[in-house]
Formats: sequence, structure tokens, C-alpha cells
Amino acid sequence: MKLIRSAQMHWSEPWFFLISIRRPWGWGWRIATALGFALFMGLVTFLLGPGPPNLVNASLTSLMIGGAILLILEYPNIQRDVTLFDDSIVVGSSVGLAWMREMKLGAVEAVLLRRPGEWHRRFATMFIVSTDDTYLVAIPEKVSLESLANALTRLGTKVELSGWIAVEGDTRVQIKEVIDIAAESVRGDVTVTDVAADEPKLISVFQVIAQVVMALGPLAIALMVAIGTGVWLYWNRARFGWLETAGFGLAAFAFVVATFLYLVYIGQFMAAAYGVSRGRSNLAARSRAIVDVGERFLIAVELFDREYWTKTLAKSWDYGFLEIDRARAELRFEGNKHRWILPFRAISACRIEESMVSEGDQPSERRYYVVLQARRANEPWEVGMVFVRTEVGRDGAEQRHARAQLLFAGLADALEEALAR
Repeated sequence: MKLIRSAQMHWSEPWFFLISIRRPWGWGWRIATALGFALFMGLVTFLLGPGPPNLVNASLTSLMIGGAILLILEYPNIQRDVTLFDDSIVVGSSVGLAWMREMKLGAVEAVLLRRPGEWHRRFATMFIVSTDDTYLVAIPEKVSLESLANALTRLGTKVELSGWIAVEGDTRVQIKEVIDIAAESVRGDVTVTDVAADEPKLISVFQVIAQVVMALGPLAIALMVAIGTGVWLYWNRARFGWLETAGFGLAAFAFVVATFLYLVYIGQFMAAAYGVSRGRSNLAARSRAIVDVGERFLIAVELFDREYWTKTLAKSWDYGFLEIDRARAELRFEGNKHRWILPFRAISACRIEESMVSEGDQPSERRYYVVLQARRANEPWEVGMVFVRTEVGRDGAEQRHARAQLLFAGLADALEEALAR
């Protein structure tokens, strides 16, 4: 059983969608509940409040209580998040409350996608039809209905969408750059072996913990400080005016924002640089390593299976160092779990592939993989590599593409030289 599921797609509904489509009977019990509390508290205030009975104060109190109750009832419905997983569709509140509804795809008979012009709203909708229920979800303009339909179809769900024709393959993955390799020139196999249990790991558990602390530690401290500041201000609320209280609150909030920016632009790359440094040190302790430990230009890479390229949570299956060995005309990889030797002549494909991840109400994330294909014991073999980044700064699509191009260029130069012989 998977402990962590990877999302295929994710988006947030338009604000107040669920509230806007509610029918009169749905409003009836909410208003009745709010009125009941309002009348009760108004009566209590009128009869038991300080001083003589005051109808104005009682009325104002009842109105405030009724409004607060109605707000509490509606707060979770202000906006919903929708996530498509491999096996289900999950709908939950966007405002921090824990409620959610999960619909297993195996129990879904069909998903009906409706374009904005096909019903009485300005945005698209998704009707999730099961045996005993139909569930309605809104889809903002930035979500591609065709991409959603293709994703659902790949997962084995029947989809209805006007003007759409199902396509085979994953349209979210595109080839960007490729090396032309003639099929008749390919010969040989990749040799893959497991790293023995008695050999040092490139990254130990302690070093992984150190990386997490290095990247997330400041943010965790800031969150604890912010929570502590809130509690301290509450217990000392009589000592400070609103201006001082706001100052402390803003300072705590600024601390959280600053440490979050540290994580995004600095911390994660400092942790990666530490991991690469420790990995090289641990590599030197391996007596059976197949790469040149003293080689300056060993390339730190992560390896990914294709199934994770378009998932929100990308999980690498190995991490290690790649050596482009021109003298032997082969690629050598020494990883945390595996090591392999791939002769240049055995490579049947080398290209950069771009994957689009998590289409939704925010811009899709673009990832870039340098893909190698060969054969292993007469079976197809493939690996997608990502050049590990250690420089601080922004890590957008352009930067990820540039790293992939740098690795690809090194491979292309060596391959073309070998194939020209």
C-alpha cells in the first residue's frame, strides 16, 4: 500500500461556487439554525444582561450571534480544492479545515465535463456520476478540460466532453531535443548491478536528517515562534494596545515569510550542495566503485522512472554520480542503490523530455529529464536523469531546462565523437 499518493492534477474551485449554487432548502436549515441561536442569545441578553432590559442591545447581540453562526456554517464552503489521484478524486476545503470527500474511480460510472457555454455558469463543471449519486465540481478557466479528460481516460474512467477526441499516450510529455542514432549502429547492453549491503551509502540517514534541518529548520523555528508569539500576546493582552499587538504579529509573520523565502531560494540548494559534498566523500570510501573518485567532473544526478514524471510528488529511485568516460566510450553511474555501465554504442536513444505537472488554477510546473534508452538482457531499459542543482536562487522552468541542456550537451558531444569513429 502506498503511504504517499501522487496527484495527477489539482485545482481550486472559483470562490463561493458551492454557496452560489445552493438551493432554497439548503439555505433554509442554515438560516433557521442561525435564527434559533440569535433569538436565544437575544432573549438571554434582554433578560439577564447587565442593567435594565435593553431591546436595542439585545437585538444587536442577536444579529451578531446569528451572523457568526452563519459564517461558521459557511466558512468551509468558501472554496474547495479538487485533486485527481491515480485511484480517486478528492474534494476538500481550501480554507484549512480537514473535511474531505473521496470518490474512488472504481465506483465512478462516468465523468461528464461541461464547457462554460453548455450550462448557466461562466466556468466549466465536472459531474462525477456513481451508482447512487452525482457530485458537482467547478473547473476554473486555467484548467484544460482536454488534459483533464485525457488524464481520466488514462486512469480507465469513462469521460464525456464535447468536441474532444481521446488521444493515446501522455500528451503532458513532449520531446524537446534529441540525438539522431541509427538503429543499425546500436549494439551491446547496459550492465546493472546492485550496490552491496556492506558498502557505504552515498547519503546516510544522519545526512538526510541534516539536509532536512538545513532546508526546513529555519521555517520550522519561525512557525514555532509565530505560534508562541500568538499565545504570549493572548496571555498578555491586557498589557499591550492594538498597535503594539499588531507590531508583534507582523514581526512574527515577517519572520515566517523570510524563512519560507530562504527555503525556496537558498535552503533547499544548500542542502543539495551538502548532499553532493557528503556523497563524494562517501563515494571515496567505496572499494568497488566503478567511477573515478578523483574525477572533477563527476555529475550528481537523480534518476526517475517515467511513471513519476507527471506526478505532483516526483520520487527518484536512485541518486548518484555519472561519469562520461570518453576513454572507455561508456557512461558509468555509481548510485546509492545501483551501479551501471552503459557503452556509448549501446545507447538507442538520448533526448530531453519536458513534462507538464499539476495543471490547475496556477501555472503548470515544467520538468526536464535527460532520457537514455538501451537494452538490458534483451529487455528495454530506460532512465530519466535530472542534474542536481546546488546554486542558490530561483529554480524556474528556464533554470531546469538549462541544467538539462548542460547535461545533454555533454552526452551529445561524447556520443557524436564515439559514433564518428
